Amino acid sequence: STATTTEYSGKKNYASGGGGDATGVFDVTKNFRLIATSFFGTGIGRYIQGLAPDLVVKPNGQISTVNTASGIGGFEYSFKPKDNPTNRETLIYSYYGGVYVDRNYFADAAGKLSGYGFSGSAGSNNRSIQEATIGLTQTLWKNPTYGDLKLMTQYSYLTRNPWYVATGAPGHADLHMVFMN
Repeated sequence: STATTTEYSGKKNYASGGGGDATGVFDVTKNFRLIATSFFGTGIGRYIQGLAPDLVVKPNGQISTVNTASGIGGFEYSFKPKDNPTNRETLIYSYYGGVYVDRNYFADAAGKLSGYGFSGSAGSNNRSIQEATIGLTQTLWKNPTYGDLKLMTQYSYLTRNPWYVATGAPGHADLHMVFMN
């Protein structure tokens, strides 16, 4: 590295972050369950699938944590045929999840902005990401000695909204995904 002398050299800056979560799995009936989870706080971006920063650096060299929140909700329903010598089972599921990242930016003495989510920031400064998923897992054959054979299919729709959109650029991104294994 190159050593430079500035008014911030040798100073250590600290910021505290933290968060909380609430999670629940509710068995509504024998084969149907609701699932919900949320996570929110400041300085926790790395724990939300790496989609958000933990902190930004102010023009004076101090650090400031970024507020973030996420949540997932959905259901799972499984059923088995009555006459079932091969232990077949069908699982149908659907989930919806989202991430929100708050703005955190500052202006220096010359009015230049830095941080996260300001007008003119990089297109990678996500404001929100949302995903809806629906899927089916079919157990075709199951044996306690040899394992099981499953067919898994899933469709997901994802949308992403940045804090700043350059003139002429799309306002958001959409993605359709299909998985099968």
